[in-house]
Amino acid sequence: MSAPPADTSPTPASGGRPRAVAPLVAVIFALLVIAVVIRLAQAGLAVLSPYEIGYGETQVRLAAEAFARGEALYPPLEGAPCRVLNYPPFYPALAALFTRLLGPGFAPGRILSWLACLATALLLGALVRRETRRLDAALLAGGLYLASWNVDNVGHHYRIDSLAVMLSVCGLALALRTGPARWAGAICLVLALLTRQSAVAAGAAVVVWLAWRGERRGAVGLGALWIGLSLLAYAALTLATGGRFLTQAVLMLRTGWDPLRVLGFWGDFVRFYPALLALGAVAAMAQWRRDGRPDPFVLFTVFAAVVSLSVGKSGSGENYFLEPLAGLCLLTGVAWARLAEGAAARPLVGALLVVQLLVMMPSPRFDADQAAVLRAQRDQISALLPPAPAPVLSEDPGILLANGRTVWLLPYACTQAAVQGRWDQAPLVREIEAGSFALIILQFDPWAAAPARDGTYQYGRFTSEMVEALRARYRPVRQVGYYLLLAPAEGPSSAPH
Repeated sequence: MSAPPADTSPTPASGGRPRAVAPLVAVIFALLVIAVVIRLAQAGLAVLSPYEIGYGETQVRLAAEAFARGEALYPPLEGAPCRVLNYPPFYPALAALFTRLLGPGFAPGRILSWLACLATALLLGALVRRETRRLDAALLAGGLYLASWNVDNVGHHYRIDSLAVMLSVCGLALALRTGPARWAGAICLVLALLTRQSAVAAGAAVVVWLAWRGERRGAVGLGALWIGLSLLAYAALTLATGGRFLTQAVLMLRTGWDPLRVLGFWGDFVRFYPALLALGAVAAMAQWRRDGRPDPFVLFTVFAAVVSLSVGKSGSGENYFLEPLAGLCLLTGVAWARLAEGAAARPLVGALLVVQLLVMMPSPRFDADQAAVLRAQRDQISALLPPAPAPVLSEDPGILLANGRTVWLLPYACTQAAVQGRWDQAPLVREIEAGSFALIILQFDPWAAAPARDGTYQYGRFTSEMVEALRARYRPVRQVGYYLLLAPAEGPSSAPH
């Protein structure tokens, strides 16, 4: 990173910003404030939802609540109900603490995730402020992150992603300093890897930057501490859990990779953030030309983009783009400060940001209507559940948790464990064949669906054996919006053994 430039903020002598540009700046920050306020309000409503708002939340919530009760985060994969944790332990352990303070439910983990989003925005702003010495650039960088579609869509979920990004950005901010702060940054980078297995972009960026600018001892020292402690922590967790951590959080993630998935997700990312990508690219090229090497912000963004290519795995989603988005927000803040110094560039930069904010602007009425429809469908299904303790199997396990019912299957995680031969699905399949579940809740029609290349159904959530058992023993009894309800084809069923 280059040395911070002299303070270039306008002074009375210089007359401040040109009068022609000032209204454009006002429009930009007015749009930014509106978008952030709407996103904050939407996040508050989402936190209060009793149902799952992001696929995979139930897996982490079950692990955190089990840990809060003193149970293992990584239980043996045997029998049914099936509980598995495909992530490192730091987030569920923190969520367990929030659960102890706030009680069970989705709210504790979502509050933790949203606090991580806010902290990330503050850290992005602090980094840009330190680099450019401009408050407006700092506010722009942090505000763009909070106003983004990705943060709204996955940032406040009961999942690991927002905390991992926050720890990565915090590690980046600290490791760019010298002395004890750099080693504190290394600890944050270790914690990021203990939150998300692929959180390597920030650490790699700092190590490469230090080596590129000739600080090879610093690069080796930081890299050795970061990688060494991370490997030691992973090894200790593997030994402490009898190998279950390695199996569930590392080996089970080796699923198929599809380049068309990568193109699809990156196509959406380009469509959502065209101006951020343009400004980030221009800022990166200008900085590289000036200094002869990329700075940490550029390296972080590039490495995060490379890591996001793993979105091609089955089960991946928009959460893989939170780190590239954070990097683009950093570069856009710098671009705002540096490119807008030239009178000719100011209107162009401003116009690009107006376009970007209009693209990112939420549609609160549309979003609220969609949420209300889904909430009404889930409420209707909740009213149709058979009296406890009659067992229910659901593709949407959040409905079961909202009604205090047992989650027998984590559709994607347990299915992948079965496909890989790490979980014996036979007991669950036998219960389906016996008609033991009083109700089965699906989001697809098992009679019309075709299997994927690996033989699974519905985005890898059900094995062929499960679907064959459903077809043989159950029949549709009701359609509720997105949901298809099945009941045993012959009379009442008994509880699972």
